[in-house]
Amino acid sequence: MRMREGAYKLLLACSKREQVLNASKNLLTCNARIKAYLTQLQREKEGQDMMATDKRLADGRLPCHGTIAVTGLRLPLMWRDSDHFNNRGSSRRVAVFCLMQIGSDVFDTEMVVVDRSITDICFDGVTLFKNVDPEFDLRVELWSCALEEELTLVNTPKKLAKKLRNSFGKSSGKKLCTLLDTPDPDTFLQNNPIPPYVWCHPPQSLGSLGFFCHLELIWGCT
Repeated sequence: MRMREGAYKLLLACSKREQVLNASKNLLTCNARIKAYLTQLQREKEGQDMMATDKRLADGRLPCHGTIAVTGLRLPLMWRDSDHFNNRGSSRRVAVFCLMQIGSDVFDTEMVVVDRSITDICFDGVTLFKNVDPEFDLRVELWSCALEEELTLVNTPKKLAKKLRNSFGKSSGKKLCTLLDTPDPDTFLQNNPIPPYVWCHPPQSLGSLGFFCHLELIWGCT
């Protein structure tokens, strides 16, 4: 909780666009970890974990836990030929990062910037999930935020909200400015101050939070 409060205070104190994006990313990551921990505690309280670990194989053996490594995460993009090869269409740039979750473990990737010249979103590095239950779900969320060139000189989150008003509508911008006045991170996280800019279509579900919109993918093993 303290880490989330610290991330929120840092967000309010940011003076540059890159700082706002990174602080928002940290706040989203902290909130995802808190939710994962609370969900895990609730499951343990209800005894669901004890029931799951009691499942045996046909010969009476218990399945062991393992380590899951996620590396070379690559997400292909689909552009119209005229946009990609002829350098036409929207020049919008998008900052993206991924959140990966198995059980109560949540990890984030670096943030990368994508435009129409990019054919694949690539995240380098290796993410390790240790002591993973044999029956697990790997949840991958791709968060994105549209970047505007005019935001380069913005020096406060409130001014950023005012600039975003031109792209997302006056009513949404006013709501975001008001939301940044509250010292409560829960209020900030539970509201959707601007409608998400959907630049890709998820097969599972779509949600939004703060400056970011996201798609969600789930892989499982049973």
